[in-house]
Amino acid sequence: MIDPEILDRVGLIDRDSAIAAIHFPEERKEADVARSRLVFDEFFRLEVALARQQYLQVDEAVGVEHHADGPLTGALVDGLPYTLTSAQARVIEEIADDMARPHPMHRLLQGEVGSGKT
Repeated sequence: MIDPEILDRVGLIDRDSAIAAIHFPEERKEADVARSRLVFDEFFRLEVALARQQYLQVDEAVGVEHHADGPLTGALVDGLPYTLTSAQARVIEEIADDMARPHPMHRLLQGEVGSGKT
């Protein structure tokens, strides 16, 4: 059950009203509002299931620890044709920390075109 305050904040009706309105709407807008709530519920359940699956996978999965603090890592960074920004250096350190853990790493590296993701 989702807190009614949250439903109000995001403009969704309660589930019982949505089920009634989807089957017996008095006007088209009522059916649309009901559909929005039911679609939200489907995606919410999916997200909860995926989050649970990821939590269990990370907690139970066994990965291979990789330590990226050797001379090759330094040579790679030194060989770049640009100086790393503080954010890039921080992300490299965070990724190296994740790789050193005994669990698989789940990361998405994103940024604007030309921001240095490569």
